[in-house]
Amino acid sequence: MKGLGDLLVAAITRYQAVLGALAALDLAGNLGAGARLPALAAELTAHLAAARESDLALRESLDTTGSSSFHHLPLLREYQDLLQQVAARNQDLLDRARTHLALVGSDLAELKDGKTVLSGYRAPSEQRGRKLSKSC
Repeated sequence: MKGLGDLLVAAITRYQAVLGALAALDLAGNLGAGARLPALAAELTAHLAAARESDLALRESLDTTGSSSFHHLPLLREYQDLLQQVAARNQDLLDRARTHLALVGSDLAELKDGKTVLSGYRAPSEQRGRKLSKSC
């Protein structure tokens, strides 16, 4: 079994990868590279799964050994700071995604309303192409 320090370093590395994947997702969204979003989302999911595994191993180690070793405090603080950064970046992306979804939904509703309005502008049935076909 790995020591607490090794587990913390592994968890920090994995959460740095999560933060990088979130940044790549954010950049792709800002650049309008919608085609890349599914691949980037899959990459983020893989990094989150790896981070979850690290968290479970870290939790198990803390449960068995306790958190009484003070020489790991700098790593614990770095881990905590990284978790806060990931949470903040995730919340920012979530807020922007919800805003984008609302805008797209609004545009879709306007298009549907426009189609409904245009369908109401039909000529009476006696004027739709019958004059032309009668004259031939």
